Amino acid sequence: MALARARTAPARRGIAAALALASAVCVGCGEREETGRWGRAAPGAPGRFLPLEANDPEQAPIALPRGDAERLEAIGYASGSRIAPERSGVTRHDPARSWPGVNLVVSGHGPEATLVGMDGAVLHRWHFAWWGADPADSDADPLERASSGFWRRARLGAGGELIALFDGLGVVKLDRDSKPLWTRELPVHHDLDVFPDGGIAVLTREPRRVPSLDPERDVLDDSIAILDAGGRVLRRISLLDALLDSPHAGLLSRREAGRRYVLHANTLEILDGRLADRIAAFRAGNALVSLLGLDAIAVVDLEAERVVWALTGDFVDQHDPTVLTNGRLLLFDNVGAGESSRVLELDPVSGKALWSYRGGAAEPFFTRWCGAAQRLPNGNTLISETDAGRAFEVTPDGAIVWEFYNPRRAGARGEYIASLFEVLRHPPDVLGAVP
Repeated sequence: MALARARTAPARRGIAAALALASAVCVGCGEREETGRWGRAAPGAPGRFLPLEANDPEQAPIALPRGDAERLEAIGYASGSRIAPERSGVTRHDPARSWPGVNLVVSGHGPEATLVGMDGAVLHRWHFAWWGADPADSDADPLERASSGFWRRARLGAGGELIALFDGLGVVKLDRDSKPLWTRELPVHHDLDVFPDGGIAVLTREPRRVPSLDPERDVLDDSIAILDAGGRVLRRISLLDALLDSPHAGLLSRREAGRRYVLHANTLEILDGRLADRIAAFRAGNALVSLLGLDAIAVVDLEAERVVWALTGDFVDQHDPTVLTNGRLLLFDNVGAGESSRVLELDPVSGKALWSYRGGAAEPFFTRWCGAAQRLPNGNTLISETDAGRAFEVTPDGAIVWEFYNPRRAGARGEYIASLFEVLRHPPDVLGAVP
């Protein structure tokens, strides 16, 4: 089932997210070392990070070297960032109004995904650690080991096979019993999707010099890498080139001045053609992407290697655009409404919001980072509130009919609720007889 930013004032939020560092990171000028979880101390303070384990807002930030700060900004998200609540597991369930199924849960607690029933019971588990049982035994640097601590995305296929993405490291395909069928080391990040023939499209990122954007240093360029069903890389399409070589190149004026990570692509969906009768750019085989750095979503013609459609609006730092069966777009708007996230259903022609869900005082809903939304067959919407470690299902009139708090924990002392990067509802028989 498929899933579904106008730039705000100069006081732009810092894009960097926290990482759970497994071992020491050199700070300052190499005079000392600090360990633990790091997060940006304040928006607009590049390279200034606060050790989150102290949980002390008065503590002064500690500077990371510029290179590590930029890498931290580019590759990672927090394994957990909010103090764990007392609530855990399924806290609300209205069987009469929710869509019955099983839930594929991708969480920041570890390198695995679980299939969870509507009652919260774990029905199946896939697990694979990139560096083996102990990442500290690897020769990878601390930031790479941090990325290997959990999966960023997973996609479930036929027979229980599963494809998982480790931010900045690579992709693995597992069988039903978590045996690796293949692994592919690539600078992947954020998202992947699967073609009807089993091929895979995945977002990758590499530094390159683009004088028109920055004549003095490399920028980070996102690409779509196309892999065959066996994980072999067939080709890569630069999203930056695809945008520059299109009628939509003017979107680059929305880039925050000086930011090295230009596009910050965070979502990738291979289109099935269901909207092509209204907008030709949405033909089957093209790719829908979210460009957080420009507060825009776009369609890329993978054959022509060119952006052929784009949309902006009042959404900001958005994630997870997807085409719905009704010909509309579903989109997760992180901060377009301020300190409250929204899920928007948009007309792709006018850009007008035809439906929305937003939290309020009685039902707060906000995640600064990540987030996902899935339209279910009964018209309900399943929402992943990443930072809160929470997923919930809402009806078209906004009633919550299922709610799940991640029972898994993060942080050195388990003080944080583990981030929920995505919860996807599948039909109850997706694995046949479970387990």
